[in-house]
Amino acid sequence: MKKDIDLIVNELYKTLNQGRDIVMTQVSEMSDYCQQKKEIKKLEDQLEIEFREIGVLSYELYKMDVAYSFDDFKRKFKKISELQRQLKEIKIDPDNFNKSQRPSIDKNLIEEKMQTAFSDKNLDQEQMTRCKACGKANSIYVAYCSSCDEKLE
Repeated sequence: MKKDIDLIVNELYKTLNQGRDIVMTQVSEMSDYCQQKKEIKKLEDQLEIEFREIGVLSYELYKMDVAYSFDDFKRKFKKISELQRQLKEIKIDPDNFNKSQRPSIDKNLIEEKMQTAFSDKNLDQEQMTRCKACGKANSIYVAYCSSCDEKLE
C-alpha cells in the first residue's frame, strides 16, 4: 500500500512541477509582453507631445504674423522621426502571446498516472489479486475491480 501511495504521490509531484513550469513560462511571456506595450505607449505619448508642440508653435507664430520656414521646426521633425523609428523597432504581435508554444497537460493525466501506478508491472505479485470476472490484476487493497467493478474476493 505504501508503495502504491508513493507512486501516486511521485506522479502527482511530477505533474505539479510540470504545471508550475508552464505557469512560470506564461508569467515570463506576459511580463515581456506588458513591458513592450508599456514602451510603445511611452513612445506614442512622446510623439503626441511633439506633434502638439509643432501645432502650438505654428499657431503662435501665425497669430504673431511672423514668417517662418520649416527650418525652424527641424529639431522637432528629427525628434519625431527618431520616435517613429524606435516604434518600428519594437516588434510586438499581440497574438504572439496567445499563440506561444506551451506544453499541454492532458485533462486525464492524473487519472492515467494513477492507473500506471496501479498497473500490473508496478505492483509486487504479493500485493495483487486477479478479478475472477475479467482477469484484471488489482491491488489487494481495493474492494472492487478497476476494470469491471466486480467485487473482489
